[in-house]
Amino acid sequence: MRATSILSIFLLCLYSQVLLGQEKTHLTPDDPAIHRIDALNNHHNRQSLAVLDSLGEVYQNPSAPELALLLEKRAQFYERIYVLDSAILYFSEAVLLHPKISDKRGLKTLGLCYNGLGHCYWKSGDNQKGLDYYRKSNEVYEEIGFEQGLAYNYQDMGLIYRERGEFVEAIRHYKLSMHYAKKVDDKMGLAINLKNMGNIKKKLGLGREALENFIEATAVFEADSSMVKQRYYFTFLGEKALLYQELNEYEQAEKNYLKALKLAKERNDQYWHATILRNLGSMYLKQDKLEQAADCFNQVREQLENGQYKMSTIFLFKKLSNYHNMLHHQDSAMFFMDKAVVLAEGADSKEHLMEVYREKMYLLGEYKYWDKAIALGLKVLKYEEEHHELGQMADTERNLAKFYQEGKKDYKKATEYYGRYAIHRDSLDKVNEANDLIKAEIKAEYQIEKNNIEQENQREQLMLKNEIEQEKLMKTTALIVLLMLTAGFVVVWRYYQQKKRANELIAAQKEELQVQHEQLEELLNFKENMTSMIVHDLKNPLSTIINVSRKKEADLVRIQQEGKRMLNLVMNILDVRKFEEATMLLKKEIYSLNSLLEEAKVQVKLLQKDKSIAMHLPAMRLQVEVDVYMMERVFVNLLTNAIKYSPLGGSIHIRCEQVEENWVKLSFVDEGVGIPKEVQQQVFEPYLQGVGEKVNSSTGLGLSYCKYTVEAHGGEIGIVSEEGKGTEVYLTLPLVEIQKGEVGLQQEDNLLPINEEEQAVLAPIRKQLKQVTATEYSEVATILKQLDKEILSEQMLAWMEAIETASLTGDQQRYEQLIS
Repeated sequence: MRATSILSIFLLCLYSQVLLGQEKTHLTPDDPAIHRIDALNNHHNRQSLAVLDSLGEVYQNPSAPELALLLEKRAQFYERIYVLDSAILYFSEAVLLHPKISDKRGLKTLGLCYNGLGHCYWKSGDNQKGLDYYRKSNEVYEEIGFEQGLAYNYQDMGLIYRERGEFVEAIRHYKLSMHYAKKVDDKMGLAINLKNMGNIKKKLGLGREALENFIEATAVFEADSSMVKQRYYFTFLGEKALLYQELNEYEQAEKNYLKALKLAKERNDQYWHATILRNLGSMYLKQDKLEQAADCFNQVREQLENGQYKMSTIFLFKKLSNYHNMLHHQDSAMFFMDKAVVLAEGADSKEHLMEVYREKMYLLGEYKYWDKAIALGLKVLKYEEEHHELGQMADTERNLAKFYQEGKKDYKKATEYYGRYAIHRDSLDKVNEANDLIKAEIKAEYQIEKNNIEQENQREQLMLKNEIEQEKLMKTTALIVLLMLTAGFVVVWRYYQQKKRANELIAAQKEELQVQHEQLEELLNFKENMTSMIVHDLKNPLSTIINVSRKKEADLVRIQQEGKRMLNLVMNILDVRKFEEATMLLKKEIYSLNSLLEEAKVQVKLLQKDKSIAMHLPAMRLQVEVDVYMMERVFVNLLTNAIKYSPLGGSIHIRCEQVEENWVKLSFVDEGVGIPKEVQQQVFEPYLQGVGEKVNSSTGLGLSYCKYTVEAHGGEIGIVSEEGKGTEVYLTLPLVEIQKGEVGLQQEDNLLPINEEEQAVLAPIRKQLKQVTATEYSEVATILKQLDKEILSEQMLAWMEAIETASLTGDQQRYEQLIS
């Protein structure tokens, strides 16, 4: 500390020498030295006097504004440390320079001096003189337009009028302060004035009206995030909570107390944290929430154990005494009250000491310590008589009369104090009547102000409505004129447009006729090409059929296969058209995928044989739900294409893999010439007639049919190909999951024995079933339909279901067991 002081003095001396060595300039409130003095004054630091002395050495012959500024800063220091006589002396010397000051900065300094005098006289107890100087400060501020200063002055004047009990004047000055605070956007000043107005109404018993002011002040605080972080905000929340508590709105009170506690804790403000906790505990005590109250008081006691914040500790001990008194713990109640008395007697505040004495007097009377209660009551009464506290005097006199009557049986003294109580009560009633008049006046003013605001709002709404109506009228007039002009323009424009449209129509009709002519020619060419292609595609099967039929022993299988090829070509044309017109209907049934591929392979067997193609099929036991006839044609088309573009002696591989959970992917891979990349995206389009050297060799509907059919089943189809390396056509189909319960009849042990009569009925059916394999599900189903289920026995129905299941799952071994 000593080293710091020496360093500060050294820096001040150095600063003075620098000032002395500089060329003298005018001293203004913006000078860095003045800012330094303000900072020191705010921290009650006497070093500001040393800086002022240094400035006095530099400005030995200061001008009137400069001298006023130096005097004002010196007075401000003494005001900050409450040496009010010295402050008044220096402020008074500064204002004597008023006639010599005319510039705006000097006048502002003068206004601050009048303000300082007003504040010093107010704090000295001379309220009237304080008001006079505040008015002089206002005159100067109005002259230079210093609205922030006017806001501060009117706020302090409101506080003085409040102390004097002139509540109507106090509220009027708070409103003037709010007026200027709004003009300079001083949100903090606005919130403080609202709170001060609320406190006056609260003091007069106008709790609800006071709450409106507090709620409005809260909105001002919370509209600015920087204000919410300031210390004043959580102290305000504590006052707001106290008001809710007095209105018995405990839920709202608790909410505000807890919010204030959180903010005080964040700012590490132990004093206010303890104060708010103390008030919260008092509220819990009032609600008989003794555990919560005890918790709050214990927290406060822990925070105040270091002896700091004496007044809060006194209040705490009083509340702890009340708490134990409610629990009928007489010794604890007296213990904490005695501790409160000891602390209060060591404090500077006589007023707080009397409050503690009153509390102890009530407690002694309640526990019937009559002599001690009377002695303490007489001491309190003497203080109240000296300070003319009518309300407290009446209460103390009433309690003394009670103590003399009930405890001492001294009815003469009791009668004396009851008489004094009656006199002071009458005086108090007159004071209350005066306060009631003030309350009525404030309520009336509040109502008038409220009505004025409503009338102003109505007037503004009416003006706004008239403006809107006028604007609508102007817009309507302008719209009518615009419509008339537009109508004239439209008439002229339509005439020229009609003429232009007629010419364009003639030209368009001519162009349309030309296009139709070209389309007819294209259609005619397409018809000729299509006829040629169909004839080409049908020629080979027909030639084969004719050549075979000329032989002595006709190859009926080849004739049948070539006939099917012809039928497939025709059906491709018809089905593609149905798909394009969205008229194709699917007839789905559950079928073995392996059987479908086998049947398709049979249909292309002769083509495969002619080119010596090796075909590799995987072993599968998968079921799909498809239109069997249409899907078989898909596989035939894909195998035919694969054979067609494969070299002699080549190979075709059919691959199968399950993808996801209920889908199967089939791939048809050949070793042919491949498909160019630029054509791969078009191969599924109708009428694409081959690739490379094979152009114009077919109708181009085979792959289109395949695409339409696969997509109709919910699957996908695509091509992977590279020129010279072959082509892979892949497609996906939905699988059918066969539950275990559905194949239960495959177990031979589960079948009931069939008698000879039933065996005779089934004999012709067994004979037909032996002509087909298990994988030919549709043929098996057709044969079984010959049986009338209504006349079959339970054993025969079980056998029939077992046959269907074996065929459905492609289980040839089980199938042969059942039909043998």
